[in-house]
Amino acid sequence: MLLSRVAESIYWMNRYIERAENVARFLDVNHNLTLGDGEGLGRQWAPLVYTTGDEKSFQERYGDAEKKQVTHFLMFDKENPNSIFSCVAKARENARSVREIVPMPLWEQLNRFYLLVRGAANAANIADSVAEFCEQVKLASHTLLGLTYSTMSHGEPWHFSMLGRLIERADVRGMRIGLVRQLDGDGYAPGVRQRFTEAVEILTHLGAHVVEVDCPHFEYALGAYYLILPSEASSNLARFDGMRYGLRVGDHGDASVESVMSTTREAGFGAEVKRRIMLGTYALSSGYYDAYYGQAQKVRTLIRRDFEAAFAQADVLISPTAPTTA
Repeated sequence: MLLSRVAESIYWMNRYIERAENVARFLDVNHNLTLGDGEGLGRQWAPLVYTTGDEKSFQERYGDAEKKQVTHFLMFDKENPNSIFSCVAKARENARSVREIVPMPLWEQLNRFYLLVRGAANAANIADSVAEFCEQVKLASHTLLGLTYSTMSHGEPWHFSMLGRLIERADVRGMRIGLVRQLDGDGYAPGVRQRFTEAVEILTHLGAHVVEVDCPHFEYALGAYYLILPSEASSNLARFDGMRYGLRVGDHGDASVESVMSTTREAGFGAEVKRRIMLGTYALSSGYYDAYYGQAQKVRTLIRRDFEAAFAQADVLISPTAPTTA
């Protein structure tokens, strides 16, 4: 079904604004991740081009995916249809075509947004202020969203504006979806595995790139969890002693401090909480700290490194939520 002229223009105006904000978020996160690392994390910039699906165009025109080239390509390249400059310019043109529908405050803010991006594109030192520019883009997008809610009548045009933003958020073209090899073993109910496989096929059909990632230390995660969590619970829940705040039971005037603490914790903590406190206290006790809690912390570090390596290959990781149905 073809959208009417008004609906189509409103739809694409908001979708382009949302896309500009998304690109700004990608750039901002990557910029902060690579601060102070020089060229050591240069490979971190190439995935941004793959995420937008413009890797072929980028490689033909820029070659190596280094920070300077990627930031210019995604921020100001007029020949890149997904650059922030192109998105804001297209959003403005769509708004111009239905000027009679767009409220004046919304139109004025969109023009300020366009002038902001155009001015930044002409600045000589913008490469040194990527974070500041991305923050301005996100703020401008949020302001436009707020004005859409507050100044536009919540009729059909408003619904198409929301549709444009939401569909843009759901766009997975070029996204790298990671399947963890260690989570592909036995134990899943047949229906769960079938639905998960169908979901992966749908993502592939929508344009996502599915890759397999290796996380060899995931098999130790459960053991580390059942050592670290009770230990943290034992340490953190020690503050609930009935002395300073919270529940207090057994304070009859002549009761000792130890008696009040014991009675309060007996009344306030459930069976599972007590069980975890006991396990955690044992793991943290003298003589067992290094053998249990210390080793679990080392495993957690290894798992974190697995995640870092996985996210160098994929944008998101997916797996079944649970091995069985509810």
